[in-house]
Amino acid sequence: MGTTGNKVLAGSFLSIAALVVAGIAAYFCFATLLEAFERLDAQRKTLGDLSNAFAILQETEAGQRGYLLTGKSADLAPYESGRVRLSSALQDLRKDNRLTELEGDIDALKKLTEERMSDLEAGVQIAKEKGREAAVQLVATDVGKKLMDEIRAKVAGIERRQMQELDRAAKLARAQTTMVKRIILAGMGLAAIISLATAVAAANRSRPG
Repeated sequence: MGTTGNKVLAGSFLSIAALVVAGIAAYFCFATLLEAFERLDAQRKTLGDLSNAFAILQETEAGQRGYLLTGKSADLAPYESGRVRLSSALQDLRKDNRLTELEGDIDALKKLTEERMSDLEAGVQIAKEKGREAAVQLVATDVGKKLMDEIRAKVAGIERRQMQELDRAAKLARAQTTMVKRIILAGMGLAAIISLATAVAAANRSRPG
């Protein structure tokens, strides 16, 4: 094989090498990008479950108050339904959470919520056994309000931190997306330049002197 052939072969090898290197670099950047998207998905799922559980708790609390105001058994339906739905929502929150740093907060929130539900149930039982006035006196102790204030503070803290994390994860995902594009374009551009330079060199060599 002549000198020209060797140069063409070398140029082809360098072009392929440039594409391979760019592909490997893009792969690692893409893996980081995938992790960022997975974390974004996990954070959105956790925030959604958290918001759902807190909304159901508020509905359950409102259902209990409705029953205490009327004393009618039919008005217990929203409260009873809320208890079942809340238990399921808390299980979903614990099960679906993939963020290990939130496990302690979620366990603490679950404990506070269970305490609030016990307080609500105590009010219902007192209303059934001793009448609405006795139940209203229990509500007036502000024990339930203090628990709800703690729950709101815990939920707000989790949401605030996760929104900050969402913002960071979104920025990382955008940065990695840009990096992948640049690496691929750079690899293709370098391969094209090498191929063109090899072709020009080969053409010049093949011209008669």
